[in-house]
Amino acid sequence: MKRVDHKKGLLIALLIVLAFPLITGLFSIQIGTKLHRSKEAQPPDEITMSSWFNGSWQDQVVSYVNDHIGCFPLFVKIHNQLEYFFFGNIHTRDIIKGKENYLFENTYVNALYGKDEIDDSIVVNNTRKLRQLQDTLNSLGKPLIFCMAANKAVYFSELLPKVTSANTNYSKYLREFERQNVNHIDCNGWFLDMKDSLDHALFPQFGIHWSHFAGILVADTVSNKYEELAGWNLPELEISEKSYSTKPKFDDNDIATSMNLFTTPDPRPLIYPRYSWLSDNSDKKDKKLLMIGDSFMWELFKRSGIGSNCFKEQEFWYYNQTIHKTHQVDSLPMLTRHINTIEKIEEFDAVLIVSNGPNLPQFTWDFVKNTLNLLNNSSYAPEERNNAYLKSQCYGNGKWRAVIENQANKRNIPIDSMVSVYLHDKHYKRL
Repeated sequence: MKRVDHKKGLLIALLIVLAFPLITGLFSIQIGTKLHRSKEAQPPDEITMSSWFNGSWQDQVVSYVNDHIGCFPLFVKIHNQLEYFFFGNIHTRDIIKGKENYLFENTYVNALYGKDEIDDSIVVNNTRKLRQLQDTLNSLGKPLIFCMAANKAVYFSELLPKVTSANTNYSKYLREFERQNVNHIDCNGWFLDMKDSLDHALFPQFGIHWSHFAGILVADTVSNKYEELAGWNLPELEISEKSYSTKPKFDDNDIATSMNLFTTPDPRPLIYPRYSWLSDNSDKKDKKLLMIGDSFMWELFKRSGIGSNCFKEQEFWYYNQTIHKTHQVDSLPMLTRHINTIEKIEEFDAVLIVSNGPNLPQFTWDFVKNTLNLLNNSSYAPEERNNAYLKSQCYGNGKWRAVIENQANKRNIPIDSMVSVYLHDKHYKRL
């Protein structure tokens, strides 16, 4: 009898194990904290004959079910934690470990080694166009600055395999900027000059970008550069207090967060300042700043205060593609293809471009080229860029998708049609 009971118990246990994924999926039971991911699987679209026979609907279902099995986050974190604790392995894409347990994104290491080198003639031509746009904007009283963001792999090159004398895109553009007198800030050289005199680093141990404190210093330098170029009296940045912390804030631990561990490793201490912009008798009241840049611009845009406390207003064209304002209407950004670039630029008093080394091959993401062409020919149509990525965001980014669905309902059209309107209709407006 006991043997039969044992068999029944084993059978019941087996059935529970087999049914567990179905139960957690049906009742949205999540065991373990949410994973940090760049893209989340969304519920499958409404099935159609086309999506059924080409297999796309089935792929969406498989992806969604796999990501929403209740133990999925738990299993991922157990796996990642064991791999990191026992073997030091990191299961985050394109992340490599340097000496002293410093983490780097591989694209920045490749830029340090010159693996993404472009031809000298391209550098010369791009710089010539940038200088041409600089002169045009300067004639309109709109100073332009190109800020070359610092590279963590350059700043901590001693923690990586030794570099031979690589001819990098950064060094090429820096030489050409100086030769053609482009208004620029060389953050790599500046950070290295400060490195030995500071008692703290300007890049976090487990972060990709410059630290919060470094971003504040860059904002101050940018403000001073505009004063020098235009003769303005902008608010001055004053740092009243500096405190050390081993508990990272803001985005200073973004690599460690993306590792999806139960407990993220604490980095070496970082500086977190208390600061303010002193605006008495300044020109802040009527100055607006247009920002074009990559992810290094986020620290300036979100937290430095340069666009709200130094300038009156700011607008950020992320990769010269998605438009971000201090007060967004909703989570779906307008695209630069939806606006009249020349009319928009006329609204601003200064232009700031920020680019890190790995993005130099995609020089200003066509901002310089397109602006010059539009100035010469108002009917010029800039080429659409990154449609595949934007489309994936429309479906895979929950916040974007919610707005897309809302706009589709207001227009009484399918989601696929709404995505097409958003991507390709240059007159797109929110309803």
